[in-house]
Amino acid sequence: MGFDHPYRQPVSAEDLQHYATLGLDWIYLEYTTLGAALISQAHQAGIKVMGYTVNASEPIPAAVRQQLDGVITDRASLKEEWTQ
Repeated sequence: MGFDHPYRQPVSAEDLQHYATLGLDWIYLEYTTLGAALISQAHQAGIKVMGYTVNASEPIPAAVRQQLDGVITDRASLKEEWTQ
């Protein structure tokens, strides 16, 4: 089960702990809120991270892209760009 974290709101360590306590498997975050440290913290809490709505590869640094567990996009060709 996943949770769509409020749009463009920061995610605190307390938020992640609360989500883990609820047994959530995923959190969905708007792409501008993504960061490598946040994704690492989520993973340590046992939560996967999906970014949305990602329609270009440039706004998200490669280090963050590599940690993401999934993305929601309007451009299926983005997969090709990200895996090259």
